[in-house]
Amino acid sequence: MRSASLSSYRSQLIAWATELASQLRTATEREALDHADLWIDDVYRSLLSLRQEHPDRAAMLGAKLWRLFSRIGLASRLRADLESMLLDAADEITSETRTQVQLALGCLALNSGEPSNALASLQSASQSLDAHADPQTNAEIKLHLATAKRQLGGLNSAMGIADEARRVVAHTDNDWLTASIELERACILTSEGDAYEAQSLLEKAKAELTKVGDAEGVALATVELALLHVKREQPSAVVDHVMHLEAHLIRHAGLPIIRVLKGSLDKLKHTLLSNGYEDLGDHFSQTIEESMPRK
Repeated sequence: MRSASLSSYRSQLIAWATELASQLRTATEREALDHADLWIDDVYRSLLSLRQEHPDRAAMLGAKLWRLFSRIGLASRLRADLESMLLDAADEITSETRTQVQLALGCLALNSGEPSNALASLQSASQSLDAHADPQTNAEIKLHLATAKRQLGGLNSAMGIADEARRVVAHTDNDWLTASIELERACILTSEGDAYEAQSLLEKAKAELTKVGDAEGVALATVELALLHVKREQPSAVVDHVMHLEAHLIRHAGLPIIRVLKGSLDKLKHTLLSNGYEDLGDHFSQTIEESMPRK
């Protein structure tokens, strides 16, 4: 009886965590992740227990939970476990699950600043897509492939892939994914030096991401706008965007999302400090520090 109760509890816990993970980009994280340390270990133990009996299901769940574990600081642990699941249960992992796991591994690698590893995982995900794959998964893979290509300097290839993602996502009603693809296209344009079109696209993407409540996407778009105006030598616009970003960070202070954004925030901080915005850069640096989660 106790075993059955434990199994039921773990199933309910995993179902709840999966639902939570699906909402992280648009949900209020303060409520979603408050006191996560009290339950996250149980979720992880439940996932590992499921792996013994149903490796394909465990791998799919791990892939769906990647953003949740990443937010709470368990990205490296999940990444290692997902990689071992693919190796240890290769014959039991379906093509659909393999695609989702490779997508998750690609996202985790991008978040860790490893575009080469991300590219390898995302290319594997793309190759394992079958003819009946849903457009949303296809578009998301292409979005992150474009990001990896851009970060590795392949701008022409990145834009081609982002344009493909744009065509695919048109067959969905996913406003977040549509806006995220436009944000990536804007980042590529910025890297190519097309400042005018990049600014227009960044502003459009930021407005859409604000509408769907994606705090991470809004912050990234604002960072890119500030960087773009530094490059264009437009000080008043730089100050406006940095101040808006500081207010955004203060609203989300202490949340795990700030940790995820740290690489982009630090890039803007260093750009400000090295381009004559010392006072603004110092103040921004202090805001980053005060907004970081303490655990």
